[in-house]
Amino acid sequence: MYNQSLLSERVGIITASVNRLKLLANIPLEQFRIDEDAIDIAENRLRRALEALFDLGRHVVIKSGYGVPADYRSVIEYE
Repeated sequence: MYNQSLLSERVGIITASVNRLKLLANIPLEQFRIDEDAIDIAENRLRRALEALFDLGRHVVIKSGYGVPADYRSVIEYE
């Protein structure tokens, strides 16, 4: 029913992104605020993790027979 390869890939993206964000969390806040590269990495990893999470949700919604969500918000609103 579910595409195990897709699920595994998305979970891997989320895990890698969260691990990278944890490393960035060790940077003192004042240093982080002035480090444009660290900010860019944090934004990128957060975006990638959220996109993978929404992709997982979309897959589950579709495979559960609830239709095709029109957008990410629709994924959250399915009951």
